[in-house]
This record gives sequence, C-alpha cells and structure tokens, in this order.
Amino acid sequence: RGLALLGLACLLQHGRCAAPARTLSPKSGGRRAKKGRSAMSESGEDVLLHVYDLSVGIASALSPFLLGKQVGGIWHTGVVVYGKEYYFGHGINIEAAGETPFGRPHEVINLGKTHIPEELVQDLLADLSTSFTPESYSLLYHNCNHFSNEFCTFLVGKGIPEHIVGLPEEVLNSPFGQLLQPVLMQMEQHLGNVGSGNFDPAAARPSPAQEPAYQPRSHSPPPMSPPSPPPQRGGGGGGAVFCKNV
Repeated sequence: RGLALLGLACLLQHGRCAAPARTLSPKSGGRRAKKGRSAMSESGEDVLLHVYDLSVGIASALSPFLLGKQVGGIWHTGVVVYGKEYYFGHGINIEAAGETPFGRPHEVINLGKTHIPEELVQDLLADLSTSFTPESYSLLYHNCNHFSNEFCTFLVGKGIPEHIVGLPEEVLNSPFGQLLQPVLMQMEQHLGNVGSGNFDPAAARPSPAQEPAYQPRSHSPPPMSPPSPPPQRGGGGGGAVFCKNV
C-alpha cells in the first residue's frame, strides 16, 4: 500500500494542471460580453464557481484504497463574475472566463446572483490583494479555495462548498495523509507560481485627484487705509467751535 501511495503521488505530480479526462460542460461557459460598469441589471449578475480536478480523475479512483475514504478530486477553483474568472496562485489572477491554465472546468456551480456593481467588486479585490499575495500562498492553509470562499461570501453572502475548502485537512487526517505531505509541498511550490498575478489593485482603485497644496495663513495685519479728512463745518471763521454749559 505504501508503494501504491507513492505511485499516486507521482501521478498527481505529473497530472496536475492538465485538462481533465472527463469534464462537465459549463452551462454558461465561454466569453461573455462585458457589461458597462453603470449598466447593473436589476436581476443581478450570475456568480459561477469553476471547479477543476488537478488529479485528472486519479484521486476519485484510488482514494478509497489509499485514504480509506472517497475523495472526488484534488480541487482548484476560480470565481466567474462579470465575464471574468478570478483565482489565486501567484497573487490574484484575472482571465477571460474558462480560459485559465487549468483547462476546462470539471464542474460549474452557480452560487446565485450578486447585485454589487463591478466597480465595488474591483475595490474588494484590491483589498483582498493585500492578504492574498504570492508569498502568502499555502496549499493547506491559504490556497485558491480560501480565496474563492472569501470572495464569494462577499458577492453572494455564502461561501463555496465545504468539501472543497476542507479537502486538505481531510486528506491529512486520513491514515496515510502524513505520507502525502512531501507531495503536497511540491504541489504547493508549483501552484503558488501559477499565473502572473496580473490583477492590478492600482488600476482597480484609481488614486483620487490631487488636492491643492496647503498654504498657511498669513498672520500679518491687513494694510490700513489712510485716514479720511475731517468734515468741514459751515459758517464764518473756520475756527474751532467750543460749547459751554451755562
């Protein structure tokens, strides 16, 4: 059984990121026409989860014998909204829907509709990019499925299926899970470098217009106008007039 486990490890290592032998055709795949940012439909925008099996079907076939339980696949996910697919690897990546390096998805799950405008979606991704960095990728604790789960929670108020997010822990807790750790580490090194991290948070969130430079107030007193001449009194001599109480 140990040799068979190592054989599975080798197959997983060579089969990852290949197009799956059996796929379920996406119900709404293909490139979708881009909508204007202000043209938000009242009916909402579909949020799709593209699910890929990195084991190319091997995990489903051999997991009952090697792990003592059925594992449907080694899952990678991407989130599709507004005609684009977002996934986490070497940072946050953005591709046309269904045109990622992982080939055609094994399954497409419709998670519901979002009424959040596209510009706010870009703002959220800019925030997520500060924590989902290339250096932070971990196959067990901070992977593509954790990104999809957090992103979808914002979009539709719920995460992705638990069996996808919890797969690494499920495998490690199996009788032979610890023997898979060297293979998982190799997969982590590979998957953490997938994509170019082409999502640009600076472009998604343009900087505000520059404010005018601060100018301190002047404390010097305002210039004084010259005194006006005294009014001229009518009458004779032009001298000063004194009043005396009697």
